Amino acid sequence: MSKMIVYIASTLDGYIARKNGSIDRLTDFPNPDKLDYGYTDFIKNVDTIIMGNNTYTEILKFDGDWPYKDHSTYVVTRDPDLELSTPNTQMLTGLPPEKIKKLCDKAEKNVWIM
Repeated sequence: MSKMIVYIASTLDGYIARKNGSIDRLTDFPNPDKLDYGYTDFIKNVDTIIMGNNTYTEILKFDGDWPYKDHSTYVVTRDPDLELSTPNTQMLTGLPPEKIKKLCDKAEKNVWIM
């Protein structure tokens, strides 16, 4: 069975975004050496990604192509009208434990809870 891993950038007091949903603190962070802080090594060991609707929507605003086209991606949402426009992406309405177990059993690598 694959591992479920949470890998997320948060502030010391536990915030992942501003109250308005902005994650500008990640892109405005000085990084003159262009470090990826272990992301490249991390993503090599992941083949399944689970994310929320807000995260999905924010990633779509980034410049460039969908970064997870080679991963099975699941968007957890209560919005049945959400349109998914990215490859290998499916909608999950709710995330009961039996669905999580099925995703982990199906994955060949690790499952990233984003």
